[in-house]
Amino acid sequence: MLLKEKHKLVESISCANWNFASSGAFIAFMMLDLKNLDRARELYFAEIESVKKGVVSEEELEKAKNQIETAFILAHQNYDGMAEFLGETVTIADIEKYNNYIAEIKNVKKEDVIACAEKYLKHESHSLVVIEPKKAEKKMEVGKLAK
Repeated sequence: MLLKEKHKLVESISCANWNFASSGAFIAFMMLDLKNLDRARELYFAEIESVKKGVVSEEELEKAKNQIETAFILAHQNYDGMAEFLGETVTIADIEKYNNYIAEIKNVKKEDVIACAEKYLKHESHSLVVIEPKKAEKKMEVGKLAK
């Protein structure tokens, strides 16, 4: 929200995570004008550092938990979501993880968020990918033939 609503540096921003048995990934997607990239990146990492310092309100935490719960429920209401669920369950061989997912999310405390951010969201282990629109190619113009 900071990057979009307060600073107006991005058109959209979203996050996703992939959890595997022994690894995972936390991904932030931003759509922005390239002139805002450095400032947006700086503020993104500043926000992560503030989470590590405990700057997380109960309101933000409850909102995040509600969003995660809603996304989980909605994702499992179509064939794609059910197939992904079955694939993940087979891959990690732990149906209980998914049976208890919503209850575990509801039990997340502020201290859990801080510990997770400190453990996994390290500036030195991030990757940055920038996808730019293809630049228009200059077409060779055929001039008038000299007489």
